[in-house]
Amino acid sequence: MKIVLDTSFILPLFNIETNVFRKDDFSVLARIDATRLVPSPLLIEAKRVLYSLIKKKVIEDFDTAVRDFNDGLRFLLYRNVFRIVGLNADVDLLESTFFKVLGLKDYFDRVVLAGLKSMTLFC
Repeated sequence: MKIVLDTSFILPLFNIETNVFRKDDFSVLARIDATRLVPSPLLIEAKRVLYSLIKKKVIEDFDTAVRDFNDGLRFLLYRNVFRIVGLNADVDLLESTFFKVLGLKDYFDRVVLAGLKSMTLFC
């Protein structure tokens, strides 16, 4: 089984919890017997969320927040619990099609969908 994650599901890894997904939920996700896929553009969105929370003063300690983000990124890259899926030409074309045909406004949601569709077509 493969699971394609959205940004909300990886935010706890960067010490950012939401009402939708918390650190305890993340621990359960990490133990599920499945291939957990993280589209690489979501890392950019997660960093954007971090900076937005800093700007809104929800997070006050910039240095700690950046260290937490970097620790989470290292976990993603080196612990082999998640597989980061890169953006490629096929995903890019599908993302553009989802924008044009479906009118989906959120770029990152389109990339996630395109990555999922690309995997079923090309894997």
